[in-house]
Amino acid sequence: MPLQRGFMLDLGYNDQARAAEWVEGAPQPSFWRGLQLDGRLRLPVQSWRCPACGLLAQYAHTPPAEAR
Repeated sequence: MPLQRGFMLDLGYNDQARAAEWVEGAPQPSFWRGLQLDGRLRLPVQSWRCPACGLLAQYAHTPPAEAR
């Protein structure tokens, strides 16, 4: 049975809906933004679900150099 594609929901300011991102390194607090993100690699998270058992597989692929 093939995996089903989906996404992990992330809610931002004012409950603004968006897809989750993977962020490089350990979380560092920021007074104004919640977490410090400047200069860190951020990648969209792709999620896949097995409809038979519910297993979730998540991937954050690095784009090819020419696409960055």
